[in-house]
Amino acid sequence: MEGPRAATAGDLPSIGVLVDTVFNCPSEGWMIDQFPTLFNERNVDNLLVVADGATVVSHVGMVERWASLAGCAVRVACIGAVATYESYRGRGYASQLFARACEKAKAGGVDIMMISGGKGLYRGNGAADVGRDFKARLDIAAARTIADPQAQLRLFADDDLPACAAAYDRKTARYIRGLHDWRDYLRSRAITNGDQRIHVVVRNGATCGYMVHARPNKEGRVDIVEFAGEDTAVAGTAHRILEDTGAQAVQFHLQSGDTVAQACFRAAGVELQPACTLGTLLLINFPQLMRRLAPLFESRAGFEASLDFAEDNGSFVFACGGLRQVVSSKIEAAQRVFGHRDVPAWDGALGGLFPAPTLWYGLNYV
Repeated sequence: MEGPRAATAGDLPSIGVLVDTVFNCPSEGWMIDQFPTLFNERNVDNLLVVADGATVVSHVGMVERWASLAGCAVRVACIGAVATYESYRGRGYASQLFARACEKAKAGGVDIMMISGGKGLYRGNGAADVGRDFKARLDIAAARTIADPQAQLRLFADDDLPACAAAYDRKTARYIRGLHDWRDYLRSRAITNGDQRIHVVVRNGATCGYMVHARPNKEGRVDIVEFAGEDTAVAGTAHRILEDTGAQAVQFHLQSGDTVAQACFRAAGVELQPACTLGTLLLINFPQLMRRLAPLFESRAGFEASLDFAEDNGSFVFACGGLRQVVSSKIEAAQRVFGHRDVPAWDGALGGLFPAPTLWYGLNYV
């Protein structure tokens, strides 16, 4: 057995067979085509493997990206395509690879890790459900209530990319996407096979937003994978998605910063359901994260406020304005920073600092 180690370009075909097998994919090469941002030679150093001879038998995939949280730049690692052949399970390979991924992420300057699942492997290492987001589900009647007669939908064309990228860049919490990322997403199997569609929202002849939506599921619901732009115009075209697909309902995930969309849906009588962000979040470098989020906290507390955040032997220290709290759990620390509906806010100055906005995967899902 060889590993844990970083993959090489020559390992990509074997990795593809492994992940297609474990995830019961419908055709050869499905996962690699589905997630080109993860599975490519530019990212091969972030694909961690255990191999038996020339065969990769266990894999943990990772992508590292910058993100913006209320204008603060943070470094994020996204974990996905975690797979081990059944005959090689029970030997600790996935645990070893995940530990190596965390070490590599921290050495590479990562602050937080987004994980597209919540299995025991992740939660046992401190991954937490986080976020104070919402889900909004609209039937055709509610969607027509907020219809914008000036807004139209049309399928995305290559010329729309600059306008869509600019719309995404205005979100409060977002990944920082390069041209390679956008091109990878647009050529992914999800888009090219029609499992997901990108519609641009046009008002008065100008592109003012976009929506990425999946096919209707078994319950007749269309999930909006990602949206950005002028929220009232985007929400005002939701009825067209339902009319075009024949679905019974459309569901949006609303980040905490999507306040205009939240108000728009409430005005339509839609009850917003509290929600966490997708997957789980693991703190990788707490002190560094808090330094990078300092401008946000200073703006909330006042720039003259004294802030102190530290990690000491597994405990996490939060201090502001003479108030000090010590948290002994990495899960609770993550939920304090990014919020959770079951974790009440602290009193006083500390309570006013949190939560920081959370990311939504959208097209960045791996």
